[in-house]
Amino acid sequence: MCANARPYSLQASDTLSCSVEMLEEQSSLPHVVEPADIVGTSELTVSFTATSVGRYSLCVKVNGILVSNEIHERTYLAGPVDCSKTVVISNSHTMVAQRGIYNTVLIEPKDYYGNSASMEPKNLDMVVVKNESPRVVMETELVQHQNETGECELYFKLEHTGLYRGTVKYNSKTVGAGDFTIICLEESQIKSVETTVAKRDVNVWYEARIAPSRPSEKGKKVYVYITPRQFQVREYILRIFPKRFFTCRVRPSTKITFLEK
Repeated sequence: MCANARPYSLQASDTLSCSVEMLEEQSSLPHVVEPADIVGTSELTVSFTATSVGRYSLCVKVNGILVSNEIHERTYLAGPVDCSKTVVISNSHTMVAQRGIYNTVLIEPKDYYGNSASMEPKNLDMVVVKNESPRVVMETELVQHQNETGECELYFKLEHTGLYRGTVKYNSKTVGAGDFTIICLEESQIKSVETTVAKRDVNVWYEARIAPSRPSEKGKKVYVYITPRQFQVREYILRIFPKRFFTCRVRPSTKITFLEK
């Protein structure tokens, strides 16, 4: 606009500058000014994508003078929940649950760009399937809750011990990276496992068998040793001499796939 509030058409001699900034991070954003040829136009469109929640500023100058004599600010909020970006918080891909009590699954809702979003806990669901053939959907008691930090807590209860596959859903869409393994144990079994894993030595072992290449064959008998940092498989020659069959370091990201019998 001119000083008399009439539209001003940009001239070839005019210098146009435009900047978009995310104020909290003090960073500049890429943007597009249209039309590309500004000569003779009195209207401009500035396009940019705000990927982070927060305050943004738009500054447009012609010949070093602010257009409308002000810097425009706008606050952007998180978008709708994106199930593929939402996180099921867990220390690993395998969850140990106790039979007969409510166990907790923590969900951190995210939008498309990974910002913390708002989720309706009542729209959360969890499908638990017995990890055997045929697949049997288990009846699971569920309680939904949202805590003060915005994370959603999903409480579930299983009445039988065993191996299960769990999938968290929001508005019927799968949340996170997909399903995860649930090992449901008695309280005494959980305490025994926790005691074993807490030990720093490898004196406690479990018997196992290597999966055979053919169904008619019987797998080789081995012994599994677990510590907080290591997973080790041994075999014994003549039942006396140990031979290390396999060793790997264990991290929270380590994924173990449990196969059917």
